[in-house]
Amino acid sequence: LNFTTLLYTIKFELHHYISTSRRTMKCLIVLSAFLSATYALSCNEGTNSSNTVADTCSDGDETECRGPKWTAYTGYTAVVPFDCGNCTDIPDCEDCTGDNCNAPMNVTIYGCYNWTYEDSAWMQSEETTTCKITGDEKMLCNAPDRFVAESGDYTLMLDGCGPCNATQKTAKNCLECDS
Repeated sequence: LNFTTLLYTIKFELHHYISTSRRTMKCLIVLSAFLSATYALSCNEGTNSSNTVADTCSDGDETECRGPKWTAYTGYTAVVPFDCGNCTDIPDCEDCTGDNCNAPMNVTIYGCYNWTYEDSAWMQSEETTTCKITGDEKMLCNAPDRFVAESGDYTLMLDGCGPCNATQKTAKNCLECDS
């Protein structure tokens, strides 16, 4: 193999590589433009958490989804529909970015008792309060320590759902249990 042949071979291979790269780059640019023009955000839409459906937002410029705010132990705070768009001027609404980011949470429902102080004694309600949690919260109820707490020593938290007030728990006026 002489020097001239070697140079010719390198030039040919280099030219082939550059032309292939240019074609590949042109294809990638066209594909990127097509994908960016056709992408539309998908959000869950519906009036409440039990009847939502994932759907593509009709406005191709939409960047956010919205839904009702979640509060541990009480559930969704308001009747805000799950929809495309942000929460500007909508109370108790949360917005998020990303496809179907407003999906309803998987909720666990359990019951806790409500407590009242009557005739110098703590009385437990006959019916339980409905408590709601997701996988991020612990199943907890709060109750007065009936042998220690006086009327002013315990404040019912979330109708008996969830943890005790930290100060009342430290003072041993509030007990926590798992149902």
